[in-house]
Amino acid sequence: LVPWDLIAARVTAGPEGGLVFEHIPHVFPAELKDELLRRLRRAFKRYRKDDPALDEAACFRRIAPLLNHIWLDQVALRPLPAIRTPEGDALVITKVHYEMEDPRAIRELLNRHPGLVAEGDAFVWLEGDEDRSGRRVLGRIELEAKRLRLETWSERRAESGRRLLEDLLGNRVRYRTTTCEDALQAARRAPPPKEPREAIPAGVEAEVLREYLDRHYLAWLDEPVPALGGRTPRHSARLKTGRPKLIGLLKAMETRAARDRLEGRPAYDTAWLWAELGLARSPHDQSGGGEADARSADGG
Repeated sequence: LVPWDLIAARVTAGPEGGLVFEHIPHVFPAELKDELLRRLRRAFKRYRKDDPALDEAACFRRIAPLLNHIWLDQVALRPLPAIRTPEGDALVITKVHYEMEDPRAIRELLNRHPGLVAEGDAFVWLEGDEDRSGRRVLGRIELEAKRLRLETWSERRAESGRRLLEDLLGNRVRYRTTTCEDALQAARRAPPPKEPREAIPAGVEAEVLREYLDRHYLAWLDEPVPALGGRTPRHSARLKTGRPKLIGLLKAMETRAARDRLEGRPAYDTAWLWAELGLARSPHDQSGGGEADARSADGG
């Protein structure tokens, strides 16, 4: 276990009279806390409504299976997340294959297009026609002998890429086929790298990670965060309604860092974020620091 982990366990009297866990506790991710509490309260109210004389211990004996069901649904048998492109399409590795005539002329035409950027023997397909900086990569075009292949991350992007290539290249290319593969399936069947990467000294890796995350979290303090309703962490720290969600995010960061440390990976210390936001880091204080503390942190 690491700090802020949630556990569900049956507690009973041990052979020497002290309290012990029966069997191995269920461990839940910290972000499930609110859902667990909400469902337990709902079940508790339902049992008390049916039988007002029911005491708390008897209620929790009845509720116990609910914790097992939640653990199965949300931890042990939790489905993989649906991965989608920014357009909302399923993430599918889609390859469009062409035969081509006159590779030299084709390369010249691709070079002239403002949305395509040469990268070695290939071309990167970028969103829009403006300056390259900040533009999303939509796909990649590979030229090999008499064949041309467009590779992208959704079927809709592949259709857009087909229109672009066929309008640009005309009868210099001849469409052959389109293949699709689920991204997760492709990742599972990918072979391991032939040569392990050169090991980075642990001290160097930790220092590089710390410097990067220092910059990231310093900027994060003043950026809108979707999990905080679009508010910045500094703004949320000043709001009574926003503070619990912010504290939940900080606890999740600490849990991940503690898990990394436990498993021998470099871990980032986020303790300074609590002080920067004027929040008390007490496991029993769910509301964080006072309004005055938060205002002074915002000013600093």
